[in-house]
Parts: sequence; structure tokens; C-alpha cells
Amino acid sequence: MNSKSFKFIIKDYFKLSTGAIAFVGLMEPNNYPLITQDNFVVKIESDNGRSHTFHQISEDIFSRKKNSNNEFRSLQTFENIDEFIAEIKNNAVCIYGYKK
Repeated sequence: MNSKSFKFIIKDYFKLSTGAIAFVGLMEPNNYPLITQDNFVVKIESDNGRSHTFHQISEDIFSRKKNSNNEFRSLQTFENIDEFIAEIKNNAVCIYGYKK
């Protein structure tokens, strides 16, 4: 992986009261800049070959609080990605991206 790209390993997910889906996971590299759809091309992929490019995704900035030992980060989307949600329980699903 080059320094212009990232891999987000999904560890958990949940639906927020706003209707958005939040993914919690580990970012490689862990010091990668804040993710927004304006600055990055971001897609979700499962190990069975299914993929989807996001048109609307952003990072929860509160998950990046300074002086925190929490290495997890959180990405959110309002897009309908139910087919990937179902796969998270049975397959490896990751989010990948790179700067535009």
C-alpha cells in the first residue's frame, strides 16, 4: 500500500439514530488524514469480490480525539449498503481509498 492510499479494516458497525451506518475499525496507516468524499475516492469491498464506490462518506472527527489511546476510527455513510452489512458477519469486508 502506498502512502496515498488507506485500508480500513471493519471491526464493528451500527446504525445511528440519524439513519447513517457507522463503521468502526482500524486504519492502515493509522495516522492517515481525515476522510471525506470531497478529498478521497472510497470503496467498500468484500472478500467474495463485491464492491461499491461511495458517493457519500465521512469520518467521525470525535473518534480522532487527541491524547486518546483509542486506535479505532469511525467512518459513516447514508448510502444503502445492506448487502455489505450482511456479509460482515461471514466475510472479510474492508474499506479502501485514495486521494483524488
